[in-house]
Amino acid sequence: MAKLLKKARASSFPYLGLSDYQTMSGYPELYHGLEGSNVTPIFGYDTEVEGYSFTFIVKNEEGYRNLLAIGNADSTSSNSLVHIKAHQKGLAVILHPDHCPLPFYPYEEEGLRTGLQTLEKGIDSFFIGIPYGEKEKQVAENVRTFIAKYPYATLAFPFIAYEKKEDAIVLSIVTAIGSDQTLDHKQESGDHHWLSEEEIASYYTQEECEATITLAKATSEFVFLSKRGGLLHYPCEDRVTAESTLRHLAYKGLALKNPDADVRYKRRLDYELSVIHQMGYDDYFLIVADYVHYAKTHGIGVGPGRGSGAGSLVSYALDIVRPDPIKYDLLFERFLNPMRSSMPDIDVDFGDTRRDALVSYLISKYGSEHVGHIVTMQTLGAKASLRDVGRVFSYPPHDIDVLAKAITLPYEDLRANYKKSPTFRELVDSDPYYLEIVTLASKIEGLPRQSGLHAAGIVLNNSPLSTSIPTKNDEYVGSVVGFEMNYLEEQGFLKMDILGLRNITIVERCLELLKRRGIDLNYEEIPYDDEEAIKLIASTRTMGIFQLESPGMNRAIATVRPTTFLDVTAILALFRPGPMENIPSFARRKQGREKITYLHPKLEPILKDTYGIIVYQEQIMLIATSLAGMSLGQADLFRRAISKKNAAKLEALHEAFVLGCKQNGIEQSTAEAVFNLIERFANYGFNKSHALAYAMLSCQMAYLKAHYP
Repeated sequence: MAKLLKKARASSFPYLGLSDYQTMSGYPELYHGLEGSNVTPIFGYDTEVEGYSFTFIVKNEEGYRNLLAIGNADSTSSNSLVHIKAHQKGLAVILHPDHCPLPFYPYEEEGLRTGLQTLEKGIDSFFIGIPYGEKEKQVAENVRTFIAKYPYATLAFPFIAYEKKEDAIVLSIVTAIGSDQTLDHKQESGDHHWLSEEEIASYYTQEECEATITLAKATSEFVFLSKRGGLLHYPCEDRVTAESTLRHLAYKGLALKNPDADVRYKRRLDYELSVIHQMGYDDYFLIVADYVHYAKTHGIGVGPGRGSGAGSLVSYALDIVRPDPIKYDLLFERFLNPMRSSMPDIDVDFGDTRRDALVSYLISKYGSEHVGHIVTMQTLGAKASLRDVGRVFSYPPHDIDVLAKAITLPYEDLRANYKKSPTFRELVDSDPYYLEIVTLASKIEGLPRQSGLHAAGIVLNNSPLSTSIPTKNDEYVGSVVGFEMNYLEEQGFLKMDILGLRNITIVERCLELLKRRGIDLNYEEIPYDDEEAIKLIASTRTMGIFQLESPGMNRAIATVRPTTFLDVTAILALFRPGPMENIPSFARRKQGREKITYLHPKLEPILKDTYGIIVYQEQIMLIATSLAGMSLGQADLFRRAISKKNAAKLEALHEAFVLGCKQNGIEQSTAEAVFNLIERFANYGFNKSHALAYAMLSCQMAYLKAHYP
């Protein structure tokens, strides 16, 4: 689609329509691909019903909702002409005469007319589409002969499947991949290409073209990017609000976890609860707390936390996450900032063998119409393209292996590998035979190969999903929403990440084995700051320990020589491309071989645990609040903006930071130096909430290995 979108933006055509066969998954890509251009997207859908082939075009919101019903019926093989006629409002219905049981021949025109009358009856906006192409020319002429006598609406309706005539081979390759067939030709020309204005004018009449434009204009009422999703409501007791239920459970949970909680905890809890309510997410926290509680009371292992959600005291009080955010300087605004509109995202890890039990629980509690999996489109990468082309054209597997092994940049395309990888380039240039294979593979690279399910994402919606987003019913997993994950939030759909983590299952298995020996150890009671566990990690005997097994990680551990839980947390944050260049300095400072200095005394409490080096995003936020007087909400926006390195914004941020520091009595030279330090480390900072929660699991596994090898 990317080539056609690029072509559309550069053309003089005012509209571009997308109509795939029995899927609407391409709608978001179409919309965003034309955003900001002079081309208006049109949303269609192709299907076959009772032998007839149709395209439906969305004219307005009612039509979109009706199209969802038609698509849903297709997914359950329950579609019919009766169903289509009951859901045709707001849609244009276009009949394909070249794929139709009605014979478009003049000598059978009376029977054709009778058949069309039956078909058309009950449809407000019905057209016969005139196809384009050498093979379709006779059908087009027969339709024109027929409508000269009978008043049926027609329009110019070419099928565009590829950019250029010679790209027909791409369609043949993709078809051969899908049907597990081979091809004996490597070049092909076709008529389903992007048509020039001259080709259109020479084939279609002016009236046919005008009818197509008139229909296109009739779609302008439809707004694709609308909020159609809604947060599921947690079932509270009669006349009890989600807000009061959440407040009650949070205070009750905090009292159990920390009976001696001081005023800092109560102030923070009240603040977080007020922000959560103000942003409309009371139900969200109740839903997550409920399924985490279900897991913990039904023998399903739950991780200590993941992502920025570990920075919420409400999440801690509800027993969703394990780290105490106040004890470890984790920030709520890194997770949910009232100054930027974003969905909350509490990711939770569960034992990987029991994840499906959680999804089943959600379906049984809220109903299958309100819970859906998320589609993911699996596209052809560089190596997959080579292997598919190899099979379709019967190239020897050995030759394909030679090319695939020469690809040194597996996450980049063939063109990028040719430019950046000398090994691959030399091989391709060495023989026209290899060049031919790569050229064919590059034609299909990036195309969708098949659809699958997102590994963790689940959508929960207040209204039935099938009425607000394309949905298919899979007999094995239930409802699957047809837009990929990145496009859900913009339409108001809330995604829950219910992740399966093998390491949690390993811990559970260890605890079962211990129980057989009479040692009853609860998962949540396993220490994470045990001295022997940290010593075991420092010795690099980390095989089997979460996040710490790789040779590179072992080198980092050997360099740092961790002695505390927070050292392990820092190593997890530092061992990434970019930040890892700070590991030697971090190690030298920790070991007293390099002096620890602070540009200002206020930096010491913020950077003390990381030996004066900025390791975490939260540290940048704390520096901005402590020195420049920003609120934590402002500091989060500051952190996000500065990491994007936008030159125009950087100057404004620079001025605002320095001014804030001066108003707090800090000299300009010091403020400048601190800003430069932040700017240097902005791309290196990692989410402390995530690193710390994962370090807990790493150290718990190290505890089991140290004490019960």
